[in-house]
Amino acid sequence: MLLEGIGRQEKRSDTGDHCVPAAITDTGCERELNEDRYAVIECDSGLAWVVCDGMGGEMGGELAAQLAIDAIRRDLENLPARPPAIALKSAALEANRIIVLRRQNPAFSGMGTTVVAAMFANSEVAICHAGDSRAYLIRDGAIQALTTDHTYVQDLVEKGKIGIEEALSHPQAHVLTRCIGSEPGLEVDVS
Repeated sequence: MLLEGIGRQEKRSDTGDHCVPAAITDTGCERELNEDRYAVIECDSGLAWVVCDGMGGEMGGELAAQLAIDAIRRDLENLPARPPAIALKSAALEANRIIVLRRQNPAFSGMGTTVVAAMFANSEVAICHAGDSRAYLIRDGAIQALTTDHTYVQDLVEKGKIGIEEALSHPQAHVLTRCIGSEPGLEVDVS
């Protein structure tokens, strides 16, 4: 079952834990198009929450994000139960395959999308991501980042070439080093 759109939907996972997926998207002050897409997908492997943020301007980013959501949903819903980490990685790589193919059309050559997904099954949780869409754990008033951005500037920080303060205002802060659709051999992070 897929729940998508703006608003608040409540689901109970198979562990009986109360999960309340909620989402709101905003185009911000700089863009006219909203290229964000999200879905909550219930499948044999567990309950997945997926967020994609398209890029590529015009209809490219919007289409890339929707194609990724659709591919991930199909992969998760149509394949038998697997461990969450394997299920998410498979689904993200299938989305990548589809968008790489679509990019062969010159009208969509620059399109792509970030992805961050979490899957809950029994007591296991897996997170998969590519790009700069993030997953956080919020518990007991503390916020902990669970993903690391795949950006040029994050690479500079990790190599010790710039500090966090400089990274926050760096002009290339949003230049991605990985995203869905960027290359056939994409590597997604799964934890």
